[in-house]
Parts: sequence; C-alpha cells; structure tokens
Amino acid sequence: TIQESNEAGNGNGNGNGGGGTLYYPRIFVSELNVSALPPQAAEALVRVVSGGSGQVPVLTAEMAGRCICEGLRPWPYPTKADYDAILAHSDYGAWTAAHALNLNHAAVAIHRLAREFSNASKLADALKLQHVTLSEAGGIIKTSPDGLLLQFATQADAVEVPFADGTAAVSGAYIEFAERRPLPGFRHIPSGTWDEYSHLRDGFETGSADRIFEATQAKA
Repeated sequence: TIQESNEAGNGNGNGNGGGGTLYYPRIFVSELNVSALPPQAAEALVRVVSGGSGQVPVLTAEMAGRCICEGLRPWPYPTKADYDAILAHSDYGAWTAAHALNLNHAAVAIHRLAREFSNASKLADALKLQHVTLSEAGGIIKTSPDGLLLQFATQADAVEVPFADGTAAVSGAYIEFAERRPLPGFRHIPSGTWDEYSHLRDGFETGSADRIFEATQAKA
C-alpha cells in the first residue's frame, strides 16, 4: 500500500468551524493490485518487497506505524533495473519500491487559509509568482464534476535514492492543495464559519487523484 496523508487539521478551529473544534487529518490509502501488473513488473515488485526471498513479509500494525513515522524501511532498496521495470507499468508501485512507506504527499486545506489565499486559482497564481513549479497533468487545477472540490499539486523534486546497484535521482514527495466548497444547502453560511465535515464537499475524486499523483512523474 501507499500511504498518502491528506489535509492535516490545525486543531485551533480558525477558519474551519470555529469554537476550537479539533479536526483530524484525512488519510488516503492506495492499494496496488500486483496481480494486475504484467509478469515482469509483478516479479520485480515481489522481488523488492521480499528482499529477494520471494516471500512477501506481513507487517504488524506497530511495524507499519514505525516505518511511516520514523522512516524505517520494511525492505531493502531495490536495484534501479527493478525500479524501472515497475515504473514502466505503475507509478505507484515504483514510488513505493524506492521510498517504502515514507510520506508520499501532504495536502493543505485551501479553504482554511487567509482570505487572500482561500481560493485555488488565487493560491496557484501566488505560488507561481514565487517560482514554485506546479504539476500540469490534467491542467493545473483539477475540478470535480460537481465543481465543489478543486485540487492542484507541486511538481515533485528529484531526490537521490541509494539503489542497490548505485545512486540515482528519482521523483520524491510533493504538496497537494485542496479547496472544498460549500454544499448547495450551505452556501448562505459565511465563509470561515463552516462545519468542515457537514457543510463542505467531502471525499475524493479518483480521476483527480490519479492526475495529482502524476506530480511524481519527471518533467520532460
């Protein structure tokens, strides 16, 4: 699985319901169906997560938590050849092979920001003025069919990974930005006084999530 933290709450209630309400982070977890991969990619992935033994380990909840929070690796670094074999068919699989259970991305809740930045378009423009490179996959801003969830992301920087057969630069983590707009029955409520989980668009869009993850693809 790939762990993706989404929209961590600030816990002070400012701009997201008031009254000191504590909002817990949304956690987005992706599962890779290895059996759906072509044999070469599937074999490479199993080789990586099994450490070459062919026996995929079962992680306890405690160990998985330590891997995520402390940056521990549950399997050795792959060879670059295995990484490339997986990457040819799965961005998710390749990223996880290289970075294990490290944080793939964190998301900023745009609707909780100060008014001048509480709109996806305004924030994207402000970031571009600061020379922040944004992912252009599917257009910079990805909008849900109902128009109530707007998302965009930075382009992941390349990071050096010590592969088993030599160090190479591959895509690392990135930052996502998500604007959740009021549901039709709550548009009359003043901005900044919403109850986050009752008044605003909740959930995620599969299509948008796939395009957001393309932020990890190297730019040509």
